[in-house]
Amino acid sequence: FARMMSVVALLVLALPFAHAHTLPTQAAMHMRCRERTDPCARLVFRPFVPSTLQDTYSDCDLAVSHTRHPFARRMYLVVNGVATVDLAPDWAAGISRARTPLRTGVNTIEIIVFTGNDSTGAPDVSGLIHALEVPGAAPVPPYGAPLPYMEIEAETGETNGIRIGPNYTFTSLPSEASARMAVTLVDSTHYVRIASPIAANAVSVRFSIPDASTGGGLSTTLDVLVNGQLAANVTVTSRYAWYYGSYPFTKNPADGHAHHFFDEVNVLLASPLAVHDTLELRPAQIATPIPITIDLVDFYIVPAPLPEPPDALSVVDYGADPRGVRDSSSAFTAAVTKGQATGRVVWVPPGNFTLNSNVRLDNVTLAGAGAWYTTLHGSHPGLIGGPAPKPSENVHISDLFIRGEVRERNDSDQSVNGVFGAFADSIISNVWIAHTKVGMWLDGPFSNLLITGCIIRDTTADGVNFHVGVTHSFVEYSAVRNTGDDGLAMWSERVPNTFNTFQSNTVQIPVLANNIAIYGGTSNAMRNNAVADTLTQGGGLHVGNRFKSTPLAGTTIVAGNMAVRAGCMDPNWHFGVGGLWFYALDEPMTGEISVEDNVIVDSPYPGVQFIGSSVSNVNITNLTVTRVGTFVFQLQSQGNATVHSAVATGVGYYGIYNCGAGLTLIDGGGNAGWNSTHCGWPPAP
Repeated sequence: FARMMSVVALLVLALPFAHAHTLPTQAAMHMRCRERTDPCARLVFRPFVPSTLQDTYSDCDLAVSHTRHPFARRMYLVVNGVATVDLAPDWAAGISRARTPLRTGVNTIEIIVFTGNDSTGAPDVSGLIHALEVPGAAPVPPYGAPLPYMEIEAETGETNGIRIGPNYTFTSLPSEASARMAVTLVDSTHYVRIASPIAANAVSVRFSIPDASTGGGLSTTLDVLVNGQLAANVTVTSRYAWYYGSYPFTKNPADGHAHHFFDEVNVLLASPLAVHDTLELRPAQIATPIPITIDLVDFYIVPAPLPEPPDALSVVDYGADPRGVRDSSSAFTAAVTKGQATGRVVWVPPGNFTLNSNVRLDNVTLAGAGAWYTTLHGSHPGLIGGPAPKPSENVHISDLFIRGEVRERNDSDQSVNGVFGAFADSIISNVWIAHTKVGMWLDGPFSNLLITGCIIRDTTADGVNFHVGVTHSFVEYSAVRNTGDDGLAMWSERVPNTFNTFQSNTVQIPVLANNIAIYGGTSNAMRNNAVADTLTQGGGLHVGNRFKSTPLAGTTIVAGNMAVRAGCMDPNWHFGVGGLWFYALDEPMTGEISVEDNVIVDSPYPGVQFIGSSVSNVNITNLTVTRVGTFVFQLQSQGNATVHSAVATGVGYYGIYNCGAGLTLIDGGGNAGWNSTHCGWPPAP
């Protein structure tokens, strides 16, 4: 899977900048306008511009194709929340152009159209905007996020260390590694060397070191060498890793059941790597060496810091300390209050800002210089939206790193999440979050939140959770890894989430539960995601009536996803959970579920699982299952599913597990490779 992801990322990164990508209006997200006094419409496009080692920005000639609308009076663009560009519509030609700089990575381009009052007073511009053409933009990969890095597994490199794995047994160290393999470097004589797959100027290293005997973590130094020359000495720590006991877990080794072993460290290199340059990792030479296990290395192309937007309000001018010596919470709040009142962007320049109190945002843009340069760090660095039912509106958070200090899971404390609360008609883009409880916990009701181009790492609970009454919102183009619970989840606890989508995300190694889950709700979707390496009590892609969620209703869509090494041996059930699975726990699942064009590869247990009381109205089309450990379909509920063009190869045991639970698989034709049926589990290896 790492090699597959690397090839996809390389194709995206290598596309020539002169390429123009056209985004149709159907790809845009509709939001309410900031202005409330004049009828208008707001379309949000999200083009991806491949990274380079050159300028942060490149000027682009955007083209908006449109038709004449009888009430359209003015159009303008808002680019990445910080730049406003007026358009002079050429109604006769049907196309309008604007020159504006675009950043590398994911951009947000809002097209704002003002209308005069028609007979109804409604700002209906249906059919006015046809498409946005963006030079230099690239299409996203078929599966997963357009990653800003190339991921390489340590075990594929040259090493004299100890290769460990593959091992799928939860609580073993290699079971939590990507691809279930890693390399342990015992002391300074051990190394792992990896040829850089791209020209890169930064790396992120996923590692594990032992815990202290009484808990609390250890620290040591990792040497980073480029072509044999020392480039950096990096401190690595296990303070944020190593959990014990049963849910919600402790930090006491005496409680046993150790897990959550890995963490990550980021290194911005003084001199960039050329393609095929050698990156070498080895423990520093110290009197009492501490073993360091290396799982993988992400090679990044990090552009220069973003410049301060015109007429912005700098938090430094309000007393914020970029050195991180003083608490900057009150300074941030003062700048945000002024930004909200004046409509000016609040700018967070490069620096490490200490926030020991959360900062509330409403009707304001908070922009940093980039996640590698602007860091919010402290006991409570999280950013808050207004509590429902009065959500914050028109918030844009971008280009910063929220790095918490969470080392335990306390489900009653929301203040230690990275982003939390309610955000309507808002955008969160190019934000990195680590060492918080949840990356983003969003409590509805609210509508129209876009989360795009974000990275979430090393949390004690979920990556993102849409909780209670979230509607018409997206998580997309984001990478989530090493969460302490579901990577991405929609949880319709008592109030349905409706018409939300998780699309084109890469979700790896949730230490507990699922990569992506939809719990109840109405007409939600997961599309074109790549998920890998489920560990325990979950699978790769999950739909269920669970946790007091509203019953599944409308049409739930699971389409175009790839699940690799997804699914696990459940420690309570003592049988396997599927790479894709459906669980009718609270009540029968009767809402329609459309499952189309999904790929399941190397599932260690079943490919697809039905469990619970009854799961019905499932339509599975164009399913590819390659190398499954046990069964292609594991039937443990009543109900029915229609299966068309499901093809399996490399089946580990039998095609179907069926001990008479009562679920009927209706043959829709075109199926192959899974027609054998068996009641009983495979013999223990």
